[in-house]
Amino acid sequence: MNYTATGRLAVKKDTLQRTATFSVREFVIEISNDRGWTDFVQFQLTNNQCSLIDNFNVGDQITVTFDLRGRKWTNPQGQEVYFNTLSAWRIDHAQAAANAQPFNQAAPQPQVAPQAAQPQFTQPTVNPAPSAPEDDLPF
Repeated sequence: MNYTATGRLAVKKDTLQRTATFSVREFVIEISNDRGWTDFVQFQLTNNQCSLIDNFNVGDQITVTFDLRGRKWTNPQGQEVYFNTLSAWRIDHAQAAANAQPFNQAAPQPQVAPQAAQPQFTQPTVNPAPSAPEDDLPF
């Protein structure tokens, strides 16, 4: 399942090479919500996707398409610890800011005009055929 979030690019970090085969890059977008405060949401790019953010500048309005990932880890003390990652896989320039949908908000649904009442149909009554007289044939 994928999600989208639209906001202003606030932070763009450098790519970090964690191992010989794994690299990661993080960025943050600023999202103004309808409750009057601003959220700063961090996303992660990995491996060959680290360059997706290259063509964007801090301050640009962007739309991020991402997956929500969760992991469980048992620490050395034996406690289970949970991590969430917003794993971005597509970044686009936002349309006009007025048309942008903030994080966690569904797009407006089109209004549908009520339909006229449908005619009611009833099943015709079928009378069973009279039973045939009993047959004395052996087959």
